[in-house]
Amino acid sequence: MFDFYDSTTPKARKEHICDLCGQKIQIGEKYSRFRGKYDGDLFDIKHHLLCDRICRAYCEWAGDNEYDNDRVQDWLHDEICYDCEHCEECEEFAERCPIVRAKFEKGGAE
Repeated sequence: MFDFYDSTTPKARKEHICDLCGQKIQIGEKYSRFRGKYDGDLFDIKHHLLCDRICRAYCEWAGDNEYDNDRVQDWLHDEICYDCEHCEECEEFAERCPIVRAKFEKGGAE
């Protein structure tokens, strides 16, 4: 249960690391930030706006507001990458894949 929760979309004043893809959030880039306390544990999660859209799409698909990075990765591979000719040899994390990015830059997976 949430003790408290806050969601913002600030502009980065310093570099951060995205909690989904592990890539840098650059200075001046807008990003999603979620802070709060859940079951007594504090959290501060930062995502690129695109990675936030991916997480939201996963949560909508799963019918749950909770996720972990491994489940999001598996979902992306199953839902988007399943018929990609490069899927088996792809060394990218699914959220870094240009095909996945293109789908979510358009507003979500279809």
